Amino acid sequence: MFGLERIRRRLRREQPGIQGSPLEIGGRSIIDHIAPSGLFLELDYFHFSTTEYGRVWFVEDWPERLGLTYLHDIYSFPGNLRVSIFVRPLDPRLVLQSVKRELTQLRAQRLSGQQEGKIPDYGVIATERSTEEVLRKLQEERAPILLVSFYVCLFARSLDELNKASRQLEELFLDAGVRAHRAMAKQEAGIISMLPLGVNLLNQARNMDSHALGAMFPFVSSDYLAPRGHFMGINRANGTLVTMDIFEEENTNLITVGNMGSGKSMFLKYQVEQAVITGTRCMVIDLEGEFRPLCMDLGGTYLELSTAAEHKMNVLDINPEDRDPLTEGYYDFLGWLEVALRERRGEPSLSAREKNLVDTTYKEAMAGAGVQQEDPSTWRTPPPTLSTWYQVLRERGTPDADELAERIARYAVGLLAEAFDCQTNVTIDSSLVVFDLKDVPDELKPVRVRQIQSFIWSNVLREMRPTLVIVDEAWWLLQDLETARDLSAMARRFRKRYAGLWLSTQHAEDFARNTDAEFIRDTASVVLLFAQNPSAIPLLEGRFALSGAETRELVVLHPGEALLLTRHHRIPLYIAVPKERYPLYTTKPQEVIAFREGGGESK
Repeated sequence: MFGLERIRRRLRREQPGIQGSPLEIGGRSIIDHIAPSGLFLELDYFHFSTTEYGRVWFVEDWPERLGLTYLHDIYSFPGNLRVSIFVRPLDPRLVLQSVKRELTQLRAQRLSGQQEGKIPDYGVIATERSTEEVLRKLQEERAPILLVSFYVCLFARSLDELNKASRQLEELFLDAGVRAHRAMAKQEAGIISMLPLGVNLLNQARNMDSHALGAMFPFVSSDYLAPRGHFMGINRANGTLVTMDIFEEENTNLITVGNMGSGKSMFLKYQVEQAVITGTRCMVIDLEGEFRPLCMDLGGTYLELSTAAEHKMNVLDINPEDRDPLTEGYYDFLGWLEVALRERRGEPSLSAREKNLVDTTYKEAMAGAGVQQEDPSTWRTPPPTLSTWYQVLRERGTPDADELAERIARYAVGLLAEAFDCQTNVTIDSSLVVFDLKDVPDELKPVRVRQIQSFIWSNVLREMRPTLVIVDEAWWLLQDLETARDLSAMARRFRKRYAGLWLSTQHAEDFARNTDAEFIRDTASVVLLFAQNPSAIPLLEGRFALSGAETRELVVLHPGEALLLTRHHRIPLYIAVPKERYPLYTTKPQEVIAFREGGGESK
């Protein structure tokens, strides 16, 4: 054990000028009050108390080539890690003489072997080439040669935790080809070398040029600041603000993946609010009814789509702004029928003969309502409803028509007619529209979602305006082939329509359920990974090319922390939301009840 006094004496020996500093014997300063009372030194670690342990390493040698990924892994190691770097320039004349002498020896060794007929030693040849390159840089570029000391100190709350983290760090060194050693019996010197005093007591150094040194500095967490973008969060590596203009990205699609309660919905709600305030239109498919408080607060349009809801959408609607409204409307209606009449997921619900029947009866129903394909003046005429098309089938009187009418009867004239046999009474005048599917039976959700997607397409195509389509808990839609296909079409075509698709789900495998889900994942220009279960790490690591440090961090992230991935940036993010808006964002039942009872929920 030794106290602050031994550090004083050590520093006085190394730096005599420190005599007049506040560390002088007998002086009491703030340093004396905040410093630990003592330090316990062991062979290869130290500790201040039973809950404060540490260990120091020094790097003896670096590989000839070290990728930035490995450096990033070291600097981003998921633990309380400190790095200390000492740099001392060497006399260029002495270095030049030494390099010339070494190059001469290497060439002589190679030529001697050739004269004796020996097999070439490729290790010597490689060393000769690298030495020759160093000599060229010294003479042509006048690149300085530096003596660099690189020390690492790891802190933990217990010896077991320190040993476990040490093994992980040493495995990382090994993978990177870095030759690092614990400072055996030199932990005291290591501690002082880690302090911001400019005192290098370990004196373990390796020479390198300025280019290699420049790549070693831990400024690897790049800033991301778009002047006209939305606030995404705070960079956990350097504390800077991260703002992004999604419409300036390669495409406008974004996906978030994370455990339940990790902060995905909180992030989406904050982004929705910023988008609405800045004039971007948002359409939210809300499977759980979580966006109602925010929608009401922002004056948005909240559409409840249960079977008895007052909001109605006609499945035979057409968009008069389309180049060919009846043809586009036919395919929308056919897609809805495919979902509504499907008996087993993944199996076709309409035969080729039935599709031909839908074609002819669709045109007949439209003509009966006064909508003519060749007359644009009729395209704004109210289209027929589902019961009208049902009657056209009945009037055909053929076995195929009767069978198709029987299959659609429950939607057209049965118990579900109130929800599906209707004219549209929904208009989009606000910047925020939320489609609430919370009270829709699971059996009918794909049918409703198909309606919503057709409705969104019509409104996105009708007006060129910045638009975000957001789906929270998207796993439900991705597992269904038809809805996944529609989402994939949005992901493909939205960029040219000034729109973006944002999806959120709990499991990475949701984006591997089918080819359309994979397309959405692979084309998203922005990915946010929140806290993950260890079992999900191998899939994420392969899908998003995560480094070892990134994968280790994902399993220990706290709520509101995430990893932001773009084409050119990888940023550890903390999503900070305004405190006064928190009651509108939270979905924790106990918090929702508390805010309601305390009057905290907005109207």
